Order: sequence, then C-alpha cells, then structure tokens
Amino acid sequence: MKKKLIVLILVVQIIFFGLFVTSCTNEVVISYDGIYVDRFSDEAINQLKFVKNAYYVSKIVPEEIKTDKIVIPNTWKDGNKIVSIGPNVLGNNNKITDIVIQEGIMQIMDEAFYECSGLTSITIPNSVTKIGYGAFQYCSGLTSITIPDSVTEIGVRAFEGCSGLTSITIPNSLTEIGKNAFNGCWGLTSITIPNSVTEIGKYAFWGCSGLTSITIPDSVTVIGGGAFYECIGLTSITIPDSVTEIGEYAFNGCSGLAEIHYTGTRKQWRNVSKVDGWAYNCPLSVIHCTDGDIQYNIQ
Repeated sequence: MKKKLIVLILVVQIIFFGLFVTSCTNEVVISYDGIYVDRFSDEAINQLKFVKNAYYVSKIVPEEIKTDKIVIPNTWKDGNKIVSIGPNVLGNNNKITDIVIQEGIMQIMDEAFYECSGLTSITIPNSVTKIGYGAFQYCSGLTSITIPDSVTEIGVRAFEGCSGLTSITIPNSLTEIGKNAFNGCWGLTSITIPNSVTEIGKYAFWGCSGLTSITIPDSVTVIGGGAFYECIGLTSITIPDSVTEIGEYAFNGCSGLAEIHYTGTRKQWRNVSKVDGWAYNCPLSVIHCTDGDIQYNIQ
C-alpha cells in the first residue's frame, strides 16, 4: 500500500512539473541583462503626460546579452513603467538580429537603433506614437517593417539607408512622410501611401530605384522637392488633383518615367505650382489628364 502511495505521489509530481515547464515556455522571457534605464524628470513627465516615476531605456550593452534577440520590457525591476527608448541606445551594432518592443512603450527616440546592420526583425507595438530622427537609419538587414496605426510621427531620416527593405506598411494615422524618411531604400519595390498623408517630404524616397509605380492618394497636397529623386525604376505615377505644389527636383533623374497620370483637367494641371527642374533629367513626354493630354519635352 505504501509503495502504491509513493508511486502515485511521484506520478502527480511529474505531471505537475511537466505542466509547469510547459506553461513557462509559452511565456515571453524577460531578461534585464544589458538593458539600462534612467528616470524622466518630473518636468518631462508632466510635459509628455507620462505616468509618475516613468523610465526610459538609456543604454543597451550587447556584450552583456546572452542571445541575439532583445525583448525591451515595458516595466522595470521595481515595478515602474518604461515608456520610451532613448536616443542612441544601440548604435553601430551587428550582433542583435531581433528586437521585440513590448506594448506600453510610446516613443522610439532619435538614432535609437542607428546602423544596427544585423537587425532583421523588429516588432513595434500599437502603443508607439513617435519614431524619431534616424531611429533605424542604415539598418540594412531589415527586409520588411509594419508601422502600427498608433504612430503619428516619423522623424527625418527614420529609415534612410535601409537598403534591404522590400516592403513597408504606412499607417492611416500618419499625416506627413518626413524629409529623407526612406532615402536610399533601393530594395523597396512597393509602398502604399494612405489617405491620411497630406505631404510627402523633401527627398522622402530619394534613390528608391526598386520602385516601378506609385499611386499618390487624393489627400496629398504637397510633393516636396526631390521626393522621388533618382527613382530610376519608376515608369508610372498617378498624381491626384488635390496636389497644389510640386517641389524642385521632385522627379529629377527618374530615367524611366515617360508619363504621368493626373486625375484633374489640363487647366488644373497648369495651375499646380511647379518649381523649375521638377522633372529635370526625366524622359517625361506626356501628362494624361481627364480632358486630354499635355505633351511635354523636359530633359
């Protein structure tokens, strides 16, 4: 009887242990190794409307991290919230390949992951509202990225030089594509600009030679200078009649662009403010308008 009881107890313990291990392996394991934080000042907390005693990640030291994946936590060891990833936390690094940012982080600050050439995957949660200046600049290993609908601001040069990017999803929450935002993303073959965007910033897609066609939504009023500079793969583009201004060198060097489709009339097209040289070094020969064509010969 005693033997049977002992065996039964052992079986129960083994089953319990197995269930415990299984449940643990399904959870995200948080390691604070190599992650350092600082506390926001009371003034910054009040100004930015962060929770009391909020932290930001101030430094990530790859040499102290045992794997090539980082999970950036939303809570520090003392229970206080982490709400931001500070500037230059992990620059010039080729070791880290995968970064997961937990829900609750609200900002990715300037040059946070500058030139992390080994980075191939980044998970941005739906709590992030701001991606700062050069935040992912020269992260050449990234092939795709989804920007969540919570993001309302993408800083200058945020994804400049991400030459491995082939696709990107821009959220409906964004109103402006910042200056040089995707400059040098020559692997980019397609991009969807949502109806929320009103301005395409200067040199936003400069050198995106993989783009072959693009449709600009009828929410856009300004195409900034050099916006599609040297997009040599571009053969077709649709410009809506909502556009009132096309900046200098907007389509300069688009050596494959022979025609533009315009959704307004010829009179409307002529009234669009176009800075000299907007289609310089371009074989553009015709603008297709709703009431007929306008012949061009700009070299």
